[in-house]
Amino acid sequence: MNGEFSPAKDETLADGSPPESAPLDLADSTCQLVSERYSLKELIGKGGMGSVFRARDLLLDRDVALKLLPAHLNENAAALARFQREARAAAGIRHPAVVTVHDFGLTESGQPFLVMDLIEGKTLKQLIEEQGQLSFAEIEQVFTRVIEGLKQAHGAGVVHRDLKPGNIMLTDAGEQEALLLDFGIAKVGSGEGENSGVLNLTQTGEILGSPLYMSPEQCLGEDVDFRSDIYSLSCCLYEALTGEPPFKGKNAFETMTMHVNRSPASLSFSRPDLNFGSQLQAVIERGLAKS
Repeated sequence: MNGEFSPAKDETLADGSPPESAPLDLADSTCQLVSERYSLKELIGKGGMGSVFRARDLLLDRDVALKLLPAHLNENAAALARFQREARAAAGIRHPAVVTVHDFGLTESGQPFLVMDLIEGKTLKQLIEEQGQLSFAEIEQVFTRVIEGLKQAHGAGVVHRDLKPGNIMLTDAGEQEALLLDFGIAKVGSGEGENSGVLNLTQTGEILGSPLYMSPEQCLGEDVDFRSDIYSLSCCLYEALTGEPPFKGKNAFETMTMHVNRSPASLSFSRPDLNFGSQLQAVIERGLAKS
């Protein structure tokens, strides 16, 4: 997961500040054990929804990615129940395009953690920054695979809620294969867009995600379902095609306001030097529709 969990400047709470990070900072403590099984080797990233470490699974003798989630998830029994149920749902997703969650639990101090595959490669964000934009062949290869993985997650009733180019990893092995990362702020629902009985890792009233890729309902702090992921993935597709996200304000609040109130510029307007077909433009317009 190299590069993926760098400090998350685009994550925010309702008041514009970053969410509370995990208080357990073990960057200089490479021998500490988690759950008497995982030896933390190095901090590889820290963002609004926790810290990620390269760790050694002493039982299976392999390196893994261990994510420590914010301590506020352990404030009460209901929060713990939400975490356990949602982590179990994320761990139940089995698809080649979704990074596998192998284990979850609480540290000795009661802090929630997730254990995932450690993936070597670069993120879609890094690739866009290097190339400016992706070729149509690259886009077909990457997004077809991500869509298949996302469909599997939605079928299991899991909404990602933080889809962005930084959460799409392209592996180094052979042809670049796309993998969907980080269900750290995922939500478990029906998978059919119904809001009844929904369990959220986050507390009511918080706006969590990445403003450049957040759906209008996320920006408004409303409940979300699988359609919010479709909107966010469409933002990623727009950026992969043009090199820029569809909305980018001077700050997080302005960007979120644009998601709620503005229509995106057409692909041809953003990149008049490229030839986009009408069908591709129609896909973008449908994916980025406000309703």
